[in-house]
Amino acid sequence: MSSVQSCSVDAAKFREVKHKVTAKARRTNYRQSQFVSDADQPKSRSHTEDASAVLAVYRPFRLSRKFIPVSLHACVCVSANRSSFIGQPWWGDTSSADKRTKLSLHCVIARSTYRCTVNSTPPFTTHHQSKGRYRTPTADHSMAESKITVSIRPGNIVGLKRALPNGTDWYVFKGIPYAQPPVGSLRFKPPVPLDTLPTSPLECFVDGPSCYSEDVRFQRMSEDCLYLNVYSPQLQPKTPLPVMVWIHGGGFYVGTSDSALYEPPYLVQQGAVVVCINYRLGPLGFLSLPSAGVDGNMGLKDQRMSLRWVRDNIAQFGGDPHNVTLFGESAGGASVHLHYLSEVSRAYFHRAIAQSGTAFNDWLWQREPADRARKLARLLGGEESDTDEAVLATLMGASAEQMTALQNQCMSERDQTMLVRFPFTPVIERVGAVDAIITEHPARAAEKTFANPIPLMLGSTSDEGLVLRGFVKEKLPLYQTDPTRLIPVTLALDSEEQERSARDAIVKFFFQERPIAEETMRKITTILGDNLNTLPGYIAAELHARFQSAPLYMYVFSHMGALNKYREEYKIPPEEVGAVHADELYYLFSSSLYNTAAVQDHTESGRFREYCCNLWVNFARFGNPHATLVDWAPVERPAKGAEDSFYPAAMNLKNIGDCTMTTEFFYERFQFWKDLYRKYNGSHLLPKVE
Repeated sequence: MSSVQSCSVDAAKFREVKHKVTAKARRTNYRQSQFVSDADQPKSRSHTEDASAVLAVYRPFRLSRKFIPVSLHACVCVSANRSSFIGQPWWGDTSSADKRTKLSLHCVIARSTYRCTVNSTPPFTTHHQSKGRYRTPTADHSMAESKITVSIRPGNIVGLKRALPNGTDWYVFKGIPYAQPPVGSLRFKPPVPLDTLPTSPLECFVDGPSCYSEDVRFQRMSEDCLYLNVYSPQLQPKTPLPVMVWIHGGGFYVGTSDSALYEPPYLVQQGAVVVCINYRLGPLGFLSLPSAGVDGNMGLKDQRMSLRWVRDNIAQFGGDPHNVTLFGESAGGASVHLHYLSEVSRAYFHRAIAQSGTAFNDWLWQREPADRARKLARLLGGEESDTDEAVLATLMGASAEQMTALQNQCMSERDQTMLVRFPFTPVIERVGAVDAIITEHPARAAEKTFANPIPLMLGSTSDEGLVLRGFVKEKLPLYQTDPTRLIPVTLALDSEEQERSARDAIVKFFFQERPIAEETMRKITTILGDNLNTLPGYIAAELHARFQSAPLYMYVFSHMGALNKYREEYKIPPEEVGAVHADELYYLFSSSLYNTAAVQDHTESGRFREYCCNLWVNFARFGNPHATLVDWAPVERPAKGAEDSFYPAAMNLKNIGDCTMTTEFFYERFQFWKDLYRKYNGSHLLPKVE
């Protein structure tokens, strides 16, 4: 049972306790801000000894040229038995100097470990405008020690120095604009570089708005969404640090790099500068109508623009512009692979990690993009007879919110009932398109020789499709009455007869005379996982092994622990063993939304988190994972004349001390799918792409 204690503290006690806080609790031990003079410190008053140690974080905010001391943004009590105290804020009345002299400390005592969680936000006003970047930031400054200014090409930005879990410093800059707002005449256009910040210095204390989507967890959304966050352990290191640029997932339909989902303290703690980017989603990012001058892939071009920004500015944050790793998961992983296959994009990064996503994923390519653009215009009030120029005029005049709300209706009725179908996603662009990402089938692009070899890591979780268990149960009658829903979209079927034949082959191989029922739902999720993520990863691996000289490292993430947050969110029963899609994310990132701070560093999952971050950062640093896992062998190229027998070995990331190479994962299913694609596509290396 938690209890509440109150106490008062004077300046002498504050200074005394400040030096007594243990190294393990240093994440809450911050020096006084450079803006606080000795005269601003609270005068001596009586104090109580209710807790064995008290640390009050006393800090001002500078707003409108006026120093406004905020009394006790957060305080932390650390008891003799090293319990954790979760600090609760008390906002002082800044109009009264007398009230500022006495700090009322309200500490909620929660018996846990000695690590502190602070989850408070100061009562600031936020002014985000959809067509501008002039804002008074609202931020969680509870971890802040002091402000820090960095000069980048467009102007000066101000971030915060905070403390990492191990007590060392890191520097956090949120909501940095990296391109002009893609609004007005710039809607549906490739991003335009930002030459000058809207104001300099620009305070970068708060995440920039995400692109409009249907993710109800985030209220701060805007068409003006091209922002990124930078996290650095050192601004002036002796040797420039490896840089890791994160592309979030979400099917190009939802998603954000918001620090509530993707904060990288453990990656930064390993010595990397991490950049997390937002990009345009849905119709704003991927609508395509080439006849009217809209080539599509605006969201991918946003990502490329962010890489240009990194090249030009990351040295100011201690990063090495000549050692940039592009990494992402799901749609982010597919984005990474698309950039990997683009000679233009490859100029901006030097290693790549594609997690559960490649250019061959079942859900990646947009079907009949021009028809979807025209249908969206009709839903917005356009006429059936409109020319494509009139269609574009309707789309340009519509609100971003309207387009986002209506986008699902642009798909066919069948697609709207399918699992993992997204209305606006990447397209193969026409030759000559402005800043094109890809202009040919990705398999053909993968066969090309690129100017520079780039080490690649590809991987998936051990049971990608299990994340869909609840949705499959809900839609089970659809699969029972229409098993053709199990056929991968990338299988080239030309007739109903071929469709029936492919359906029967899939049902026979996976169900083996058993009915499609609740008892066999795991078979359905396995098929969907293969189609959506696992098989495409192995296709990408084989094409790479055949045609590229750069080393390729494959992994299967099978660890099950307290940070498998997607198993938890989708309520996967404990008897259903397997790491599901996206389960590796919170062994790399921290998230207040998923309360990852509750997992302590000394626990099994906490140690595996550190292990994974060390592994990823060492790959970024050296281009191979051997500094962490010396036995992780790169994928071997298939022997000449023995291409049909190719099957890559992968590292099974299971537990510390229990990570081994495997050739058993997916082997039998891979052979089945390979034969099926050979029958209808001519080769499993040529999945159907529109």
